[in-house]
Amino acid sequence: MAFRKARRPARPSRVGHPVDPISGVDPTGQVVSVVPDGATVYFLTTWCEPCRPVWAALGRGRDLVVTPDPSTENRRRVAELAPDGVQVVMSSDAWFAYGAGPAPW
Repeated sequence: MAFRKARRPARPSRVGHPVDPISGVDPTGQVVSVVPDGATVYFLTTWCEPCRPVWAALGRGRDLVVTPDPSTENRRRVAELAPDGVQVVMSSDAWFAYGAGPAPW
């Protein structure tokens, strides 16, 4: 007997909608809230192999990285991967609010 995996309903896209502030903490643990107007937002993790080249290419524009919060993501590793000048918000709530899929997204 074959079992079918239940499919999640598709999440509505946020493309073209006004952006909400993304709140969480930065890699130092400071509380931050960022309105990503005009920024390219990347949803990345430190453990995702396809994310590695994305992390390395950051910093050539207005980039904002959103990672899961520190309960599931290592702040020290995030700080190591984020290039100088790239803003990072660690927020699992933003992953769910923006409907981000598996990293990189």
